[in-house]
Amino acid sequence: MILKYLEEGITLDLGCEDGDITSMLRGYKVGTDKDRLFKHGGLIPFVQSDIRHLPFRSKIFTCCVLCQVIEHMKPEEAETVFRECVRVLKNEGQIIVLTPKWWGDIILRSLVKFKLLGEYGMHEHYYSEEELRKICDNAGFRNIVFDHYNLGIDVVCVARKSLDLD
Repeated sequence: MILKYLEEGITLDLGCEDGDITSMLRGYKVGTDKDRLFKHGGLIPFVQSDIRHLPFRSKIFTCCVLCQVIEHMKPEEAETVFRECVRVLKNEGQIIVLTPKWWGDIILRSLVKFKLLGEYGMHEHYYSEEELRKICDNAGFRNIVFDHYNLGIDVVCVARKSLDLD
């Protein structure tokens, strides 16, 4: 779903876990996560780090991807991560966020209960489109658009770094 929004350049996959999503991204990509679960070593660069404090120079990435990540953090932490994305993004760089809606958790818990899905990490917070828009605005993103995925269970937020931040 997020692939249709990706542009040419260097993509940073934040909270990439084992790197399966990272490996599907087009072009040059880098994965980062606090845990060392990455299994694509040697093929794709991986940097172990806290995504709230990225160890990269400013303005080097074209795109930041957060796929099923921000629901595991409080809104103020998510805003910190978005601000870090603004810092490491080039001018006009974009952020792509995929996160579940609150009612998706009910479906996921039911699937786990009936053993149709394995366990998944507990979610700290579910973000509405209004919350995502506010976090994007506060961090310095513009041209914010939303899409839906997985029968509407997930929301995709795509935004572009504001030029007036430089």
